[in-house]
Amino acid sequence: MAIERELVNPLESRKRILVTGSPRSGTTWAGRMIARAPGVGYIHEPFTPEGGVLSGFANPLRGFEYITEENSYKFEKYLEDLLDFKYPVWTNVVHSKSAREAAQMLWVFTDLSKQRLRKNTAVMKDPVAVFSAPWLARRFDMNVVVTIRHPAAFCSSLKVLNWKFDFNHFLAQPQLMRETRLADFESEIRYFAGNEQEIILQGALLWNCIYAVINEYRMRYPGWLFLKHEELSIDPVDSFRKVYAELGLEFTTNVRTAIEESSSGQNPKRRISRFTLNPFEQVRNDEFSLRRNSRVNVLNWKSRLSDREILTIKERTSDVWRLFYSDLDW
Repeated sequence: MAIERELVNPLESRKRILVTGSPRSGTTWAGRMIARAPGVGYIHEPFTPEGGVLSGFANPLRGFEYITEENSYKFEKYLEDLLDFKYPVWTNVVHSKSAREAAQMLWVFTDLSKQRLRKNTAVMKDPVAVFSAPWLARRFDMNVVVTIRHPAAFCSSLKVLNWKFDFNHFLAQPQLMRETRLADFESEIRYFAGNEQEIILQGALLWNCIYAVINEYRMRYPGWLFLKHEELSIDPVDSFRKVYAELGLEFTTNVRTAIEESSSGQNPKRRISRFTLNPFEQVRNDEFSLRRNSRVNVLNWKSRLSDREILTIKERTSDVWRLFYSDLDW
């Protein structure tokens, strides 16, 4: 597997790890498999207000929050606590709307507390933290893993889930629009924010926005790991073994078994589970939803998308996909 980074010394071990990329790019799989390493604990999507395991009343973060030195004072203490596995449980429980919701928050608190007592190192997985990755890496001295996925596969996944995106999330953050490559797509973002579009078109624009920024990261941060979902899927064990080596993690027999079970050819074709806004149900279903025939999953988009949709995606993302893929990948 070709890890897209300069050949440097292996990354320092026992550093916190951020796993990010775009939604539907394999961040959960990568994050969960990395978190199988001894001495490592998993934190699920604090930047995803309605879908992350840390979502709740005490969460000040919104989707695709852009954190910089200027606004970091709003989030720094909250994130520092989370990365130490401290969950603001009572703030959330007091405002719970039901006994079930309160019980779920207590379950999260218990899980994170165990990680803290074990003195585990945090793996924070969150695709919608992608724009805040430079600040997170700097402030918390994190190793960063960024997943990359083919635009047609990304759009196919959105189509199956009927997952629509509100581009006002971007427009509500003038600094994000001004300081990143999103400025290149401003007119289209504004049009999509005010005029609902079909999911394939939304997906193509969202993919462009995220991966234009990620391409900038590849040039600015050669010490980060940039992993193609397709390469992880084709040879999962060897690919993750190399990732572990880069991160200074111990690749044990249990780790290998977990990777094999999650990607075996004996698993059925990837079944996209129903998206739920309940973060706790989503996390509890992770282990099941991660089981797929990873090699078959790479090209599922060819059967899920029409020829017209594939051509539309290819044309609309051409300036960006050529930075990561070739014509042979279509």
